[in-house]
Amino acid sequence: YWRKFMQVREVIEEFRLEPGVKELNFDAFEILTKAERLLRDLSHKESWSFFNRHANPVAKTHTGVREYPLPDDFGSNFIRGADDDGSRYLCKISNGSSENFLDYKVPAQFFGADFEAASNSTPESFTIAVDAAGYQQIMLDPPPDSNSDSHYTIRGVYSPTFSHMTLDSWVPEEVSSYLVHGLLFRVQPDNPNHQREFILSRQALYMEEARLRETTLQSKEGEVAGHDGWTGEFQS
Repeated sequence: YWRKFMQVREVIEEFRLEPGVKELNFDAFEILTKAERLLRDLSHKESWSFFNRHANPVAKTHTGVREYPLPDDFGSNFIRGADDDGSRYLCKISNGSSENFLDYKVPAQFFGADFEAASNSTPESFTIAVDAAGYQQIMLDPPPDSNSDSHYTIRGVYSPTFSHMTLDSWVPEEVSSYLVHGLLFRVQPDNPNHQREFILSRQALYMEEARLRETTLQSKEGEVAGHDGWTGEFQS
């Protein structure tokens, strides 16, 4: 399943073309700030499949180096739902010929290990930490070896925070209508038409999410039965 995306500047331009908006004289930064808040509010309410981003790779390892920077819009962790029981975080390591899940350890457990005694090998677990500059990073244990000089790649799926949006940022096509009507409602809250359209656009998102989850379930059932199907992963 391939997701379609739109640039934020396209959504804002669509908003500006709505009747009565041009006269309000909003600059792009004001609109961008309002759009960012709408997306953050939406992402905090539910776990939306169409927001998920597949970072491939999220990191390429170097011998003996544990920590690697994560995308600026990375949330608190990779999404859960991987493996048969759905309990694992969707973060995997590849040696070039096969992949394995990395096990997540909470920071207290991860940093409680004896780092000095660890030798370079194939990483088996990870945690999410913050570096001295305040940026998030993924940390691996044990520290990676050279993998016969080909090293390793890490990939994963995460839900973005929408805290560093620009006009060049990309958003799922499904939320474009929600953003336009949400912006109209934010700037003209007393307009009953804007309120109604905003509610309808949000309802449409719930219907799309339900459809996506049903498709994922059917595909996984097909795989169990020996048929080809969608694995539920998203490509950006």
